[in-house]
Amino acid sequence: EARTFAGEGDGNAAQWLAIPSNMADYQRLDELVDVLEAVLGSQEAREGTLRPHPGSSVAALNHLKRLQGQGSRAPELRARFQRVFESFAEHAERDLQRMNLRHHAVLLNALVYQQEREWGGDTVQKVIRPLCHKVVDEVTTHLQRAGGEGGAVESMATVGTLCNALARLRRGEEALLRPLARLVVTSMQGQSLSSLNAAMVMNAFARLGHSDEPLTRAVSEKVLRIPAARWRGAGGARDLSTVANALSKQPAVPGMVFRHLATVAQSLASQDVHFGGQAIGNILNAFARVDSNDKELFECMEGVCLRTSPSDFDAQGVSTVLNAFAKQAVGGHQA
Repeated sequence: EARTFAGEGDGNAAQWLAIPSNMADYQRLDELVDVLEAVLGSQEAREGTLRPHPGSSVAALNHLKRLQGQGSRAPELRARFQRVFESFAEHAERDLQRMNLRHHAVLLNALVYQQEREWGGDTVQKVIRPLCHKVVDEVTTHLQRAGGEGGAVESMATVGTLCNALARLRRGEEALLRPLARLVVTSMQGQSLSSLNAAMVMNAFARLGHSDEPLTRAVSEKVLRIPAARWRGAGGARDLSTVANALSKQPAVPGMVFRHLATVAQSLASQDVHFGGQAIGNILNAFARVDSNDKELFECMEGVCLRTSPSDFDAQGVSTVLNAFAKQAVGGHQA
């Protein structure tokens, strides 16, 4: 199935290349690459009379990223993937001005993913630079548009994705982080916060070493409203470990927030959720860092440790867990 995208204010859909509308249904990288190669190899694309709609370029890059692991041990498929990815990245670069902040967040996330795995080449670097400048402009525009009226100005999924990408890119300049923190706070007004978005936002600012009291206070308040039942499965355990670890590095987080997170941990443990060595270490380290004396939490995590395979822990994880229990032992809890 293929369709064209007109987009708001972009005129007739006929000016855009037909791109598959069902890319989310593809589960094999070779099949997705096949269809995208056909799009790029069409006569209209070769002659430059038509190009992908900006939104569909971003969607193509996002779905290529989703499946790219399948090309890790297939050199020929990986080479084809890289050619298609770079072609759509070049199209995206030319249309940055046509995109909204959601497009920019998803695009940046896909590009950073390639950079981390050294799959992207010079094209990725070429697009990331102007994209970061555009993100600063977009964040500022969103704040101006809010105009002090309150209410959400961007979805938390978009803001969380953007924060996560910038942290992985290590873009920690104040000129970006201060307005981004304000955007997060403004966007949270009137919206619920998922455990995943809370984790992405707080982890991003923690990784970049940026402390923002209004942001920490706003996220803390939202975290308190996420009931334990909404932290589900192994993903919920990872989100819990990330949120706890990030908040433990911020000053003046109310004790009730960590009491709530302890309840979440105990709820997950009671369901025999698999935490994994890294999550266990992060949770214990976070509660030890804030000098928590929550005996039930540490006893609960002892049980989680004992039922977790030793192979789940690397050397650093073992050290983190032992250090946290030792700190609690000094404080009166005998592990």
